[in-house]
Amino acid sequence: MSTNHSMYEETVERATNLFLDGWIVSLGLSGKDSGAASICVVEGLKRAYAINPNVGPLYVVTTNTTLDNMVLHEYMMDLHEDLNIFSSDTGLPIITKELKPSLANNPMVEYVGRGKLLRTPQTASGGRDCAQDWKVKPMERFLKSLQQKHQTTKIVSISGARDSESKVRAMNLKKRNESATKVVATGLGWTQAIIKDWSLNDVWQLFKVVDECEIDSYSDRFDAMKRHYSAGNGGTCDLFAGIQNNKECGARFGCVLCAMNPTDRSLEAQLAVSPKTYGFMKPLNDLRTYMINTLFDYNKRSLLGREMRDGFIKVGINQYSMEYRMDLLRYVLTIQQDAFDQHGYHPIDLSLIHI
Repeated sequence: MSTNHSMYEETVERATNLFLDGWIVSLGLSGKDSGAASICVVEGLKRAYAINPNVGPLYVVTTNTTLDNMVLHEYMMDLHEDLNIFSSDTGLPIITKELKPSLANNPMVEYVGRGKLLRTPQTASGGRDCAQDWKVKPMERFLKSLQQKHQTTKIVSISGARDSESKVRAMNLKKRNESATKVVATGLGWTQAIIKDWSLNDVWQLFKVVDECEIDSYSDRFDAMKRHYSAGNGGTCDLFAGIQNNKECGARFGCVLCAMNPTDRSLEAQLAVSPKTYGFMKPLNDLRTYMINTLFDYNKRSLLGREMRDGFIKVGINQYSMEYRMDLLRYVLTIQQDAFDQHGYHPIDLSLIHI
């Protein structure tokens, strides 16, 4: 981001125009990119509100799959708190909400209750099961509820997706015709990838100038974004000072029990860099390793008749056995009990199953 903050100003203008054009805006807040987008969108709302106090509202939502990186999720909820305070102080129409998967799609209900196999490249159809069931569906329900509440379909979802994040992300954005400058129709409804043309350097530079009070923001806690991503990146983030070296600060945080990648590298880096801050999550990483290591132990699968065809019953073994599911339940409850016994109370709830 240049010293005159041109990318920031262009993006704020995009957001301002959305509100002045009568759009209701929903922004998903989940990490660094959407965090940068949130700064721009809130400022856009502020400028639009000064022109027309009837604009908005802005909805800021974060999905709690119960398996996301718990420290990062808790930090997102801290930003929700800052947004609520900022809204109260300024009178801006900002509404925050935490979304969750339905009970039927709750991860532990699926794994323990229904015996669904751990999501891996070998077991997940198209590699999208985790995102579809635990994140996309709750957002779809939420957007539908907004249509009913406001009696309009003029609702746009803002994302922090960027072309430069990866070749796959750029390809998917192009496939959906998503744009940084205009609203387009996608399978999720109207969307705009408002920082699509930003670099990773632009993202971190925005946090830097906010921290240095060159740009006003709804929160003064963006230094924590640096700390968490630095830990997930092995302890360094070369882009803090705006200098791109050989190790970009691009840690990727995902669901602990969605094993589309063989290891959760960002979580393991956090555990190694700062056991004091992140060490309470180690049992979750151990649980992930256990489920990966036992996934293809067919003694832990059940033989179930799936369908009758030509007088024969087709039998499948693509489900955990009742014995394995009982073991898994004991494992998870032991993790939760041990966490309570060791810490008594931890500011971040480690519970995967609420009883």
